[in-house]
Amino acid sequence: LHNIHIISDMHVDVALKEFLESLTNEATRINYGVALRDFVGSLRHIGQITTEYIQKYRRKIQDKSVPTIAARLSAVKSFCDFCWTKGWISEDPSLGIRQDSVPRYANAKNIEFDDFKKLMNSIDVNKSLMGLRDFALLRLIFIYGDVKKILRLKWTDPIPDKFANTIDTYKKLIKEKLVGVYLENGYLFFSLDAANNKKGLSLSGLRRILTTRTAKAGFPERHFDFEAFKRLRAKQIYEQTKSIDAVRTFCGHKNISATKEFLKTLNVEL
Repeated sequence: LHNIHIISDMHVDVALKEFLESLTNEATRINYGVALRDFVGSLRHIGQITTEYIQKYRRKIQDKSVPTIAARLSAVKSFCDFCWTKGWISEDPSLGIRQDSVPRYANAKNIEFDDFKKLMNSIDVNKSLMGLRDFALLRLIFIYGDVKKILRLKWTDPIPDKFANTIDTYKKLIKEKLVGVYLENGYLFFSLDAANNKKGLSLSGLRRILTTRTAKAGFPERHFDFEAFKRLRAKQIYEQTKSIDAVRTFCGHKNISATKEFLKTLNVEL
């Protein structure tokens, strides 16, 4: 391990400001900002960030949770890569840093199926177009486990028969309430306030929907997340089929060993 060669005397605060401004995701910018300000501490120049310094920082945060450690080291690696790309350093001091091997699902959240049913039952699908949209969204995400796939669905994409009636009703209400809006080339799920389906719902918009529905169902703010939906569905598939391969296909794992590790965290009997 060795110190890096300084190409310039770039000040840490200036470099950090430019790095954070380069991030397009606001949440990432905020989280990285908190982590990196703690990381750089009282350092003045980029050249003071060495492999030894990063190792020392890693020891400093070793008592934090596994996700926190992983997130902070990820921020450090991204910042160092940015500085190297800019030419402020000739070698990346984070290259030799390897995160500890930990169970991928060690801190994952499990929810009960009764909680999911309560959430869905709390959504009014009879009088509210927004309610019908949110019900269809969350139900499809639970069944297919792929959030991005559901958000990318187009108005004309085929829907499995068991959801056809719900989607047909949703489309009918859309046409009644959004008169004059040309729908056929747009997304199936979009912001009803904007009344423009040429731009589909964003992931952040979807998370806001889940947060709102969680509160209305009487659950704590962070009781549900989409990974928990996927885990619950995977557990349901395994209990119904006893097929590890069926769960592997649903989760998109490349090999059975990853699926077996995953299933162990769902408290099912293999």
